[in-house]
Amino acid sequence: MEVGLDGAGCDLEHFGDAIDLSGDEPDLQLPDGDKLPSQGAMFVGEEGRMLLPHTAGPRFYPKDLVKKLVKPDFKPVNHYHQFVDAILGTTKTSADFDYAAPLTETLLLGTVAARFPGKKLTWDPKAMKITNMPEANVFL
Repeated sequence: MEVGLDGAGCDLEHFGDAIDLSGDEPDLQLPDGDKLPSQGAMFVGEEGRMLLPHTAGPRFYPKDLVKKLVKPDFKPVNHYHQFVDAILGTTKTSADFDYAAPLTETLLLGTVAARFPGKKLTWDPKAMKITNMPEANVFL
């Protein structure tokens, strides 16, 4: 599935039950005998992969990839207070609708794509439709 914001696109592939995880998909092969978790996500980039198991911290491949990352300095935030402050208009939340809406849209499109294994779905975010497979729009 190809998605993107502001005209910038990226390809998303949902494997889930649609692929034999013991097969030859090179992006799913982990080094050093590491095994894929039963649940999670993997992001494949130009310089490596980040595996996000459902109940554990991220793992990077190659393992030294994490050394290249710039780690932001986050201040601790009480998200309950942040939410009330946003209601009062004194601040924005760190995950407001500008952030959460596109993220949610992408995740929900993944559930639609899972119904069409092996097919590429092209999403038009302005029209809010899948343009190349009209039968998929019934699931939106």
